[in-house]
Amino acid sequence: MRLRWSAIVIAGVVVVTAAHLGVVVTIVQLFAGVAMLALSNGVFQWLIGRTLTPGTRRLQNLIASQVLVDLLVLAWLLHFSGGADNPFTALFVVPIVVAAMLLPLRDAVVLAISAGLLLAAVLVGELTGLIAHNGLQIGTDQSLEELGGGGLWQSATFVGGYLAGFQVVLLAVAYLVHSLADRLAVVEAERRQHERIAVARERLARVGELSAGVVHSVRNPLHTMLACTDILKTRLTEEQATARRMVATLVEGIERIEGVTQRLLALTQPSPPQLQRLDLRATVDEAVRFVGVLATERGVTVRNNVPAPLHTNVDGDRMFEAIVNVLDNAIRACQSGGSVVVTGAGTEAGRIDLEITDTGVGIPAEELSRVFEPFYSSRYPDAGTGLGLAMARRSVEEHGGRMTLNSQIGAGTVVGIHLDGVGHWANA
Repeated sequence: MRLRWSAIVIAGVVVVTAAHLGVVVTIVQLFAGVAMLALSNGVFQWLIGRTLTPGTRRLQNLIASQVLVDLLVLAWLLHFSGGADNPFTALFVVPIVVAAMLLPLRDAVVLAISAGLLLAAVLVGELTGLIAHNGLQIGTDQSLEELGGGGLWQSATFVGGYLAGFQVVLLAVAYLVHSLADRLAVVEAERRQHERIAVARERLARVGELSAGVVHSVRNPLHTMLACTDILKTRLTEEQATARRMVATLVEGIERIEGVTQRLLALTQPSPPQLQRLDLRATVDEAVRFVGVLATERGVTVRNNVPAPLHTNVDGDRMFEAIVNVLDNAIRACQSGGSVVVTGAGTEAGRIDLEITDTGVGIPAEELSRVFEPFYSSRYPDAGTGLGLAMARRSVEEHGGRMTLNSQIGAGTVVGIHLDGVGHWANA
C-alpha cells in the first residue's frame, strides 16, 4: 500500500511537470487517471485492513484486483501520453513483480497476460484508428512524428514485434520473481526452524544444569526415603492396615518424584539408541495397554489401527516410551467419550509413518511451535509435567526421524512420528 501511495505522488508530479513543459496536452485525462488510482488505493486499503490473515484466498483476490486496477490505470495513462512513444511502458513490469511476489504463480501469469492484452488494446487501437493517438510534444508545437517523419506506432511490424517481446518479458518476470519469492520463503522457513531448534537446545542445556542439581540434591534423599518405607512396610502388621495404606501412598508419591528426575536425566544425557528388530504394531499394542488405566478413568477409547506386522529396527524401549508419552498427552486432551486412534503406514524403502489422532480440545495456532518444549504448560488441566512430548521428540530424533503436529481448536490433534530407512513391511 505504501508503494502505491508513493507511485500516486510520483505520477502526479510527472503529470504536472509534463504539462508545465508542454510535453502532453491531455492534462485532464491524465489527472483523472491519477485520481482513479488514488481512489482505488483508498478503497483497497480499507478492504485489506479488514482481511488481516495472510495467505487467505480472500486476501489474494483483493491483491489480484488491486494489481488489475493498476494495470488498467497504467493503460489509461499510457494512451493519453504517447502510446508506444512513451518510455514509461516499462512500468507495466512493476505490478507484475508485486503479483509474482504475493500471489500464486497461476494468478501472476494471468495478470501478466492481462497486462499484455491491455497494452495490445492501446497500441492496436491507435494503429487501426479505433482510438486517437495522443502523441508526445517537443516544445509546444512539434510532435515526435513531425520530427521523425512518422511514428513507430504507425508500423504494424513494430507494434506486433513490440507486443510479442513485451509479453515474453512480462511472463519471464512473473516466473522468475515467483521462483525467487518461493525460494526465499523456503529459506526463511528453514531459518525459523533452525532458530526454534536452537532455542529448544538452549532450553535443554538449561534443564541439564537444573537436572544435575536435582540428581545430587533430590535423588539421594529420595532413595533414603524409599529404603525407609520398605523397612516400615515389612514391620507393619496386618492389623495396621491404615498405616500400610499411608505408607503405600507415600511410596507412590516418592516414585512419581523419582520418575520426574529420571525423565530430566533422559533429556539431558542422550545416548545412542540400541537398535533391534521388532514388530512396531506389537509395540503400539503394548503402549495402548500401558495407558489403558488412564484411558478408562477418563472415559476415552484408544484403538490401534496399525496394520500388522510392521517389522523395523528401532530401540524398543525408547520407541515404546515415545508412543506412550504421545498417547498420554492425547488422552489427557480428550473429554469423556473422546477417542484416540493410532494408524500406521510403511514402504519397502523403510519409511515408517505413525499418526496418533485424538478428538481433544486442540491447540491454538500460536502455541503449536511450543508444545515440544520441556515444561510447556498446556491449556487443558491435568496435563502432567510437560516433559512427555519433549522426551518423545528426543527419542524419535535419536532414530534419525522427526515428529509433526497438526491441530485445530475443537477438532483435535494429529501427532506424526516419521522414521526414514529404519525398517520395511513384511508379510510374516
